[in-house]
Amino acid sequence: MKKSLLLLISLCPLLFGLASCNSEGTDTAEDDILAQNAGKFGKKSSDVSLYFGAGEIAATRAADVNGNMWGDIMPAYPTEEEKQGILAYVRSNPGETVSFPGYTYYFVQDVIGAHNKYSYTDRNNVIHSDIDGTAHLDYLAIKESGRQFQPWEVDAEGKPYSWVDLYTHVNNFNNGQCNNAATHNATLMTEGFEDARSHDSYSNTIVDNWKLFYWEGNYYLGFDYKMSKDDGKIEPDGIYDDWIVKILPGKGETPVVPDTHDTPDTPASREGEVEFDIHQQEHTDWNEIKTSIHVRDTAAVHVFLPIPIEMQAVADDVVIRGGVDFEKVNYKENFTAKFEFADKEFTFPIEISHSNEGIDILIDCTTPEAKQALKLARGVFDDGITFEIHSYVNPDVAPDRIWDLLKTVGLPGTKTSQWPEIGEICTHVRGQVSSAYHMDEMLRFDERP
Repeated sequence: MKKSLLLLISLCPLLFGLASCNSEGTDTAEDDILAQNAGKFGKKSSDVSLYFGAGEIAATRAADVNGNMWGDIMPAYPTEEEKQGILAYVRSNPGETVSFPGYTYYFVQDVIGAHNKYSYTDRNNVIHSDIDGTAHLDYLAIKESGRQFQPWEVDAEGKPYSWVDLYTHVNNFNNGQCNNAATHNATLMTEGFEDARSHDSYSNTIVDNWKLFYWEGNYYLGFDYKMSKDDGKIEPDGIYDDWIVKILPGKGETPVVPDTHDTPDTPASREGEVEFDIHQQEHTDWNEIKTSIHVRDTAAVHVFLPIPIEMQAVADDVVIRGGVDFEKVNYKENFTAKFEFADKEFTFPIEISHSNEGIDILIDCTTPEAKQALKLARGVFDDGITFEIHSYVNPDVAPDRIWDLLKTVGLPGTKTSQWPEIGEICTHVRGQVSSAYHMDEMLRFDERP
């Protein structure tokens, strides 16, 4: 494929009247042929201006897609805030789909890869773990608009072109990154966009799982890692964070804002990506607090119950629910809960720690298995997975005293990796704290990052 792409690039100057690839040995006859072709096919502009962000314009020279020929201004490097912001957004909106805005001239710029670790079992029942999905995405390829070959065309080895050759290999984008200071990790594309793909160097698998996202005024292309090797597979987890690149419009391209980017998987009516309910239950012989944490997003969640050690009673119970099904977990502190869902078994790291100040509840939904479970839950129920934690208070503590403490509960924390602090959020968090004894005093939370 690389040889055939080199051949195609060498033909472009002849067809469009750009500078010849040969720097030596060009005779007068060849000059005449180039001049005739320039008149026949026309000449592309030698200057293209590009928009960045809110109307800032940068200049570059045309139109060798992979030549990285720049003018005096280049796109600024993505900031750390932008990197973490788009990473969190992609993880929080796995079902989003927006269409390519129709740009003919545009930059692709490397932003971030999540470096998620994956594992699989091969035909010999050997487990291979710590496979870095981002690092194994060893090139970026884009199918430009209207790109097609005639039946008589052949590659450098004399073989007919195939649909694979319709993709342009974007230089410098390898191993889930672009490290090219000369271009600020960006490359100019000049022929529109129809499709994209990458390649997994670990298994020689084509990775064609991509989606476009729109965030903070810009479009981003995200890839979801997969691979197949020795009868083993790493299935796509539905989160397009393994490699994210930015799309920046070019001269004459009016920046496009999509009308909407909600889809049935993440409808506008959905009120929260992490929802919680902390409820003081009414019983005759014991005191109980039920904490329900409903997770749709790929996030770790931290809830703190301000019940001091002298009031804490027996160990907690844990229940995990997917749809109407639920499974009670025999809980021990700091463990991985196994949960059977959709004919598969998944594990979730859960920590419930009892300290002098209270009870910390931490649930990690950022692991590969958790991502797969969330993807299934969204696909089967258009919903997430619920974790119920039943905490107990000594029976001699008055219910009003417990409620006074629960009224001081802070906003649960969410993060895209272990572990968030209380009040730290990466996704929409919505919920309530209530008491069966004081339903008129319910506390409500609704926070967005």
